[in-house]
Amino acid sequence: MQQVYVHSGGGFGDHLSRYFGWPEWRTLKYIKSQDIHIKAILYSANSSVPEFYAFNPYLDDIIFFNVHDNANGEYRLKDLSNGLKHISETEEYRELMTKIEEQRIVLDEPEIFLSKDEEERWEEIQNTGDYICINPFAGQKERLTLDPKHTVQLIDKIIDTLHKKVVLLGGSWTLTDRHSNLQKKDEQFIEERFEYEREGLFNLVGKTSTRLSTKLSMNACGYIGNYTGPTLAAWIAKVKTICCVAPAVTAAGNAPYTVASWPVLWDLPFNKTIFFSEKTNQEQVINDILKWLQQGLPCNRCTLWAPWGIRKIY
Repeated sequence: MQQVYVHSGGGFGDHLSRYFGWPEWRTLKYIKSQDIHIKAILYSANSSVPEFYAFNPYLDDIIFFNVHDNANGEYRLKDLSNGLKHISETEEYRELMTKIEEQRIVLDEPEIFLSKDEEERWEEIQNTGDYICINPFAGQKERLTLDPKHTVQLIDKIIDTLHKKVVLLGGSWTLTDRHSNLQKKDEQFIEERFEYEREGLFNLVGKTSTRLSTKLSMNACGYIGNYTGPTLAAWIAKVKTICCVAPAVTAAGNAPYTVASWPVLWDLPFNKTIFFSEKTNQEQVINDILKWLQQGLPCNRCTLWAPWGIRKIY
């Protein structure tokens, strides 16, 4: 039996970009067989990353290690992949890529695999019609923007004014302080940060996984979130997006990723970026969000887009 591996590292947004963009991830189901044992080697400082891959039927084994810098991650990757072939080195992969090139075959989009309970929740939300995702709690606490009071106001106005359902996201992970000791991070559980119920709202804060959050984000007709990995899921699927950027991210050197990291993202036609400062009027932000969303809400997903420029693989 062949022992092969695929890998991915970085923050959750990096993992999403590679999962939907890199050929080796998109070809798993085409080359998987009983004679090929596929191991995923994942590294990140985000402990929620592995759950995204947990139900992928094309992976036989998942190894995850938590790191805080890329050099350490690359070192561990070399160690853990010792004696294994990378999937791109297999004969099956090379044959598939040759066939794709010669016959101009378009590969299917990568799937997001859910648990049975998540599938039921997914169908429940889908059956209610179009919805807008709000994800105000993802990432380090330096990235938080809208406060709970104004999050409630935004939810109410979307439901009552736009007549759309709202899915409130915030996964099972925690808020962490990047500036604390990296070996002993200051964590604050988000489950206690927001409790609100009303008709038209699915409050999934602390009740969902990265898998379901990603699938909901990529199939919404609108998305509002901070400058973090989950927002990238909406960008990849060309969902009409509001990206709220906190003051700490705007200031270079004060956050893991700054505005200068991915300048191309601010020019996306389906994204509106709102830069927060200490003087930001959150009432005005809510009005700006509603105006942007009212400028046409797509009901169907567009072709996948990835920040590396990969739209389709032939």
